[in-house]
Amino acid sequence: MMFSQIHTTRRLLFGAGSAALLCACGRAHVKGAAAAPPRTASASPGASPGASRGTSPTPSAAAPTPTPSATPSATPSAPPAPSAAPTVPPGTAGAAAGRAAYAVHAGPKVVALTFDDGPSPLDTPRVLALLREHGVTATFFMIGKNVARYPDTARQVIEAGHLVGNHTWSHPDLGTLAKAGVRKEIERTSQTIADVCGVRPVLFRAPGGHFTRNSYAVCADLGLRSICWNVDPEDWSNPGSGAIASRVLGATRTGSIVLNHDGCLTDALITAPGGVADRSQTVDALRAYLPKLLEAGYRFTVPDNP
Repeated sequence: MMFSQIHTTRRLLFGAGSAALLCACGRAHVKGAAAAPPRTASASPGASPGASRGTSPTPSAAAPTPTPSATPSATPSAPPAPSAAPTVPPGTAGAAAGRAAYAVHAGPKVVALTFDDGPSPLDTPRVLALLREHGVTATFFMIGKNVARYPDTARQVIEAGHLVGNHTWSHPDLGTLAKAGVRKEIERTSQTIADVCGVRPVLFRAPGGHFTRNSYAVCADLGLRSICWNVDPEDWSNPGSGAIASRVLGATRTGSIVLNHDGCLTDALITAPGGVADRSQTVDALRAYLPKLLEAGYRFTVPDNP
């Protein structure tokens, strides 16, 4: 009788100790996962918005430049959720619903090509020439400062039949601004685009894809729809034209919104030696991947509907 009681007690103590150990391990695993920094961008299909290019850390050494794929996948697929989500969860509706669109919905193999941070008198005309050569319409999300600085280039975009969107006045992190500051950044840019180009933008893209509740509220007040992206080749980091082209070709699917850059963010870059920031890698990549997308049967639209 005594032996049985001792045996039962030891089993209960062992079971309690094991449970406590499992709980402790589980807590440690969750804590470690929460502490892991989010990825700011991805070269995999459906790459998501990364950190703002004006304030992001210096990119690590680029991996060897991959060879662009000859033909992108033609299999329609839903865009993956962004890895660096904005303050308000993403969706596919416009500003009226307080969400940004991460995809276009215009039929099979229809995608949208977008360019941020311009206009640039050096690279925007080069991009326009390639788009004209292939008969493609794109959307240019412009920084207000750059529109004021290079009005002739901004007008060239409109005259070529492309859509111009609002990308704030100075490319700040909107999460650091009060609602009044967000409104000033957006409202001033829309007015400048209207004055320079003769058209008022209807689309807005937050710097770095970091939309906030204040930005959604201001956009709703101003009649702007929020547009993000789901293909980010990280061309802003100049990883090489081959890498940029390969990432776009590998990630583009039906409904993709592809992010590129035809300009730069800050006065330091704009006034760098040579006059403006160099986006020649983006231009060279566009020259490589655009005809391949067209050959694969892709068509292009602008994300102008919610």
